[in-house]
Amino acid sequence: MVLGEVTRSLLGSLLALSVIVVGTYFIKAAVGYVVWAVRDSATDVGTTVDALPEDIDRGSKRKVVDGDRITATRFSTLPPRWVVSSTAVETLDRDELECLISHVSSHVRSHGRAIHNVAIGVGVVLVLAAPRIGAAFPPGLNRLLPVAGFLPAVGYFAVCLPVIERWLVYRADRRAAANCGRGTYLEFLETKTRVDPSRAVWQRWLEPTPERRLEKLRARVSAE
Repeated sequence: MVLGEVTRSLLGSLLALSVIVVGTYFIKAAVGYVVWAVRDSATDVGTTVDALPEDIDRGSKRKVVDGDRITATRFSTLPPRWVVSSTAVETLDRDELECLISHVSSHVRSHGRAIHNVAIGVGVVLVLAAPRIGAAFPPGLNRLLPVAGFLPAVGYFAVCLPVIERWLVYRADRRAAANCGRGTYLEFLETKTRVDPSRAVWQRWLEPTPERRLEKLRARVSAE
């Protein structure tokens, strides 16, 4: 009887995880269409979108939008849509712009977004399963801490998710450095460190800063 309940609970969790992952993909695609529709191309950029690297998904659509950070975003639309910040186009030279695009492409092509979606889905499943998790705790703990069932979810989002997100960024850095050349990629990260303004606390918690990315890559290059 207990085994049957556990099996049903696991199957339900797997089904919920699948729905969440697929739903996240479609939501991100929908966001891409919306962002593309509402964001006008930057008018103060001294170059055109055609100046972007031509090998970023042939047939994809590209747009430069105003932004104070060096960023590039690839939306999973049909065809794929790239949104690059005006700061990136104005600040980076051709090789450094290739590095920026290569970082995003490396993340996408190595299933980084799928891993990200699954990681988010696991956290959401833990939140949905919190009442059942709490019921498995000793009654005394539940009386002392009514939200005890949410502790695994809080621990996951506070510790595990940032570790996964940081690992994905570092992995994309290594792959992009191999594609563009380590020296050129280090120069790109140095430029990004110098130009990008400081980020909000929650962003620094979830993703590594450009300074930390530069330190990690330099340490890896030195070790090899």
